[in-house]
Amino acid sequence: MCANNGNDDIYARKEAAEGAARKVLIVNDEDFMRIALRFQLKKLGGVQVFEACGVSDAMRIFEGQRIDVVIADINLGDFTQDGYDLLRHIKERRVATKVYMMSGMQKEDAWPRARELGADGYIQIPYEEEELKKFVMQ
Repeated sequence: MCANNGNDDIYARKEAAEGAARKVLIVNDEDFMRIALRFQLKKLGGVQVFEACGVSDAMRIFEGQRIDVVIADINLGDFTQDGYDLLRHIKERRVATKVYMMSGMQKEDAWPRARELGADGYIQIPYEEEELKKFVMQ
């Protein structure tokens, strides 16, 4: 469960990077996944990382920043909103932000709905670092 325990307070960490070229928002309710993703993204260089545990936190960050890439878990453990809801909210704004959905579900189970809602790609857990790099840096 996410460390904010369902509070509406933003539980997001902004990793300040001087002159960061890409702003990436990680949305995942699992602390270890956010930490692993942040670590891998920081290794790429030129990336500023924002983190959120759920849809409401993610939307507050999204509305306050020019986010280039969102990597969102499909199952956020919230039971009221999931990654598909976040995808829908972002795509309704018709912004150029790339949204990649992430899950341990098989691609054939999760990708059709994500693609229909406008996702730019699907990252299946476990994933390869090169796949993450490809999505974030394109």
